Amino acid sequence: MQPQDPTAQNHESSTRNSNDLNPGSSPEESLDSQPQPNTVTAKLKFLSPLPLYKTEKPFQIFTNIPPEALDQRTTNLVFEDHAVQITDIRSLPEKVLKRDFTLDQKGFVYEKHKTKMKKENFDDQDMIERVYLPEVEDLIRKELEGREVGKVFIFDWRVRPLPPSSLETRFLIKSKQFTVNLEF
Repeated sequence: MQPQDPTAQNHESSTRNSNDLNPGSSPEESLDSQPQPNTVTAKLKFLSPLPLYKTEKPFQIFTNIPPEALDQRTTNLVFEDHAVQITDIRSLPEKVLKRDFTLDQKGFVYEKHKTKMKKENFDDQDMIERVYLPEVEDLIRKELEGREVGKVFIFDWRVRPLPPSSLETRFLIKSKQFTVNLEF
C-alpha cells in the first residue's frame, strides 16, 4: 500500500502534554512530576473495513493494466480518517520507557543503541547488511532473552534515496506519511 499524498489531505492536529502514559500506574509513578512529553492528536488514514474485503483482498496496482483485462480497476482501497494521539516518547525518562513500552504491552520497545555505523554510511546498503543489521539482530535476541528464538529474519528493509541530508532530517521526511501502514 502506498501512502496518500500528504499535501492533498486535510490534516487537523493539536499539540498538548500527556499527564500519564500508563493510566494503571500508581500516583507516585505518574508523569505529573516528570517533564511532559509532547502529544499530538492527528487525523490518520486507515483502511476502511469494507464488506468487499471479506471476498477480495485490498489491492493497488502500480503497473499498466492490459487493455484486454476485464477488471480495469487500479485499486479497491477506501480510507477513513481517525483521530489518533501520538506521543513523542524520546523525551520520557528511561524508567517510564522500560515500564510502559514492552513487546508484550505495546508490540515494540524503545532502545538506545550506539551503532558502529557513521551517519554518512546509512546510504551504503552493503555496510548496512554487514554492520547495522547484525546489530539489530543482536538487539532483538537480547530483548527476547529467555524465550525460544530460532532464526531472526529481518525483512523488507530498504535504503530510501533522498537528497544528501542529516540522518535526523531523513527520519523527519520519512515520518510525514499520514496513511497508516501495518505489515504482517
